[in-house]
Amino acid sequence: MLGKPVPPQSSRWHPLPSPPPNAPIYTTEHGYLTVTYGGMRGLATRFSLDFYEGKAPDVAYQIASAYLPQDATDTGARVAGARSAIRVFASKQLAQTLPATHGTLYLECTGPHPATMCEKIDVALGSP
Repeated sequence: MLGKPVPPQSSRWHPLPSPPPNAPIYTTEHGYLTVTYGGMRGLATRFSLDFYEGKAPDVAYQIASAYLPQDATDTGARVAGARSAIRVFASKQLAQTLPATHGTLYLECTGPHPATMCEKIDVALGSP
């Protein structure tokens, strides 16, 4: 047993984010994972991953996809702006569990230059 994950030495300046109500924060290999649970079944309805160090967008989305349902696939839909870039994923498992989402997940990369560097990824469930 190695103990709980901690930021790399060079990134200890990156502060732990403030958790919203009912949203615990977990430390991971790549950053702080904040999870918001909802509903009677305690399903995760939203999460964000604050990276210890910025990541290239493709790498950031790949890391964040590990926390999505196992059958989630990238739909190829992308929206890029000055402050964020969004990719859309779809999951049949999510559509069955929460029909109102239509199985859609939105992964939003944010940072000063989201086309080249993600500092944070927010994942939200789709809705009609």
